[in-house]
Amino acid sequence: MSRKGCVMRIGSAIVVVVGLMSVVGGATAQDGKTVPQNGKIAFASDRDGNYEIYVMDSDGSNATRLTHNDASDLHPDWSADGSKIAFQSTVNLSTAIYIINADGSGLVNLTQNPSADYRYPAWSPDGTQLAFTAYTGGGTDIYVIAADGTGLTKVVDGNSERYYLFPTWSPDGTSILVSFTDEVVGVLSGSN
Repeated sequence: MSRKGCVMRIGSAIVVVVGLMSVVGGATAQDGKTVPQNGKIAFASDRDGNYEIYVMDSDGSNATRLTHNDASDLHPDWSADGSKIAFQSTVNLSTAIYIINADGSGLVNLTQNPSADYRYPAWSPDGTQLAFTAYTGGGTDIYVIAADGTGLTKVVDGNSERYYLFPTWSPDGTSILVSFTDEVVGVLSGSN
């Protein structure tokens, strides 16, 4: 995979843009849709005792819980066609990226490596890939993986010094915008 990137400072925030020349499977975006066409909102709530993934109508009615576990499920992100939701789930201080169908069926763990924490999933505009942050001890990296769990590819290397967060795809799917800091962000300990 070839890539080009640039770093820019906007106020006090530092932003990295990685241009992807080819991504997992060579997928290209057909359009820039990032909001599903199903009229639903996905969100995380601890209303039932721990954070779970819910969906509701855009007017706030018909809230439905999709996940049912003892994990902390956060950061849901819709696929562009509104059929699936990606999210992060933390169990025993290990965080993985999951995909679930919009009706709550078909739960799949995409990142099955308990020695790393995977966070902040973001669907590509065409729904074939996800970008996410990976913390493997010292700094974070940005990875891309196909929606079927194949083709895990590192696209930004934190070099154990930087913490890259919140990847966001460009509307055409050719670039990923990420923010970063040189300070530790959100590392959990056994007492948290």
